[in-house]
Amino acid sequence: MNKDILNSSIEAQHSNHGAVSYRTSTTSGYFVGPKVTTLDPLSYGHEKKGSAPPARATIYWKDSALEVGGSRKHLDSVSSKVGGFFSLCVSSIHPSTIELTTRGSPRTREWRWSTQAYTVAFNNNQWTAAPTHNPHAAAATLSPYKRHFFSSSEQPVLSLAPGLGAEEETFLILVMLYMETKRLEKNQATSDAAVGAGTT
Repeated sequence: MNKDILNSSIEAQHSNHGAVSYRTSTTSGYFVGPKVTTLDPLSYGHEKKGSAPPARATIYWKDSALEVGGSRKHLDSVSSKVGGFFSLCVSSIHPSTIELTTRGSPRTREWRWSTQAYTVAFNNNQWTAAPTHNPHAAAATLSPYKRHFFSSSEQPVLSLAPGLGAEEETFLILVMLYMETKRLEKNQATSDAAVGAGTT
């Protein structure tokens, strides 16, 4: 996979299907930013009895919406901020918990496509999606592209845990792609601001 995670192929280790191949493709607006990103499952390994293949999905950046398996939902309906100061204080008692739920912010964001709520956090250069009620049980992880100048760059690594429904796992992949893109945009904005400050 190349470093543009929104226009590339993704190889995933899928507990239900073995190795899975996805493709992301993105259209851009006339000025800045992505417009629509589509996630297509290209192939998957031996299908376990009773398990459905991965679903097709889309991120509508300008409309702030996600679509999974033909169902489209606004970001406000699938994510919400939870916690607050009290939650931060309680989580701070347990360092392992704060790593996954509240690090860097007094509030955390939950993501929910159906009934199960997930916390998606970036720690140790990896995105982890875990059930809110059990933050140590990772449902999906994504290690982003890491560029190395004097050795081979590390390609993104996606892993999916067993027990996830087709739409649920695709939703989590979309969320991690969304969060990684926002993280890179924030890093770029910070870098640009630092360069601008240095030239004034």
